[in-house]
Amino acid sequence: MSATEDRSVRFHQVHTEDLGRVRVRKFCEAEDREVSAGETGKGYEVSKDTLVAVTGEELEQMPLPTVKAIEIVAFAAAPRRPNRRG
Repeated sequence: MSATEDRSVRFHQVHTEDLGRVRVRKFCEAEDREVSAGETGKGYEVSKDTLVAVTGEELEQMPLPTVKAIEIVAFAAAPRRPNRRG
């Protein structure tokens, strides 16, 4: 059992006129067609019109400082414990 509960609210994007779901589709600009998730990868933009493919293995080997870092954005006060004298 989880020690925390997910209390976030999630919404779907919908078309306001008929509440039809709006989906994000992957589209290849070079071939002017929709592509599947299996056909996609990562590319680094070297210049305005030049991309270089980057594989998952290459990403794992890169010394990125934030891969194992946690950003702390706030601290919460610990709850006060009752005094147990007695």
